[in-house]
Amino acid sequence: MAERDFKDLLRSVRCWDADVERFYQENKQPIVDCALQNKDELTALCEWIEQEQIKSYLEVGCWTGRMVNALQELFRFTPCAACDLGIAR
Repeated sequence: MAERDFKDLLRSVRCWDADVERFYQENKQPIVDCALQNKDELTALCEWIEQEQIKSYLEVGCWTGRMVNALQELFRFTPCAACDLGIAR
């Protein structure tokens, strides 16, 4: 299996960055619509998932849902599930 370029595949996924951190520090809530991991963390996770041939995924604490959506687009997990307490409402 050829390795995929996850940095390129994730280029359109908004991740935690300096602007999101600044907003969080000012408002005390991560309410920007983005994955709450930085791009390097998400890229490393994707590389590990592919290397280990992970076929299913559970995310506990999905707040915006951006990370689980990005991962599902890339890997088509069966099954894929996510849950959150709903504090972001």
